[in-house]
Amino acid sequence: MLKASLFLAGMTLFEFLTLCVTIKHIRRGFRLTPLWTHYLNAFIEITSPTLLMIMLAKGISEPYIVLNSPIVNLYFVLLFFLH
Repeated sequence: MLKASLFLAGMTLFEFLTLCVTIKHIRRGFRLTPLWTHYLNAFIEITSPTLLMIMLAKGISEPYIVLNSPIVNLYFVLLFFLH
């Protein structure tokens, strides 16, 4: 569980740094960020819940329980609405 907590702390830090870079970019007068940053951000945000589920499943004797957890259901609902 400590690894999952550190992972979530790292993701929070990533989101905060992304926000700071975006605000800095807007203040400089740029309208768009470079295209590669959009792809990198999408890749990290898509793979992070999957990595978190894998980390949680390794600590449980029956890994399928992770797939029935509320956070996974919320993840798929958010993906549905964001699509």
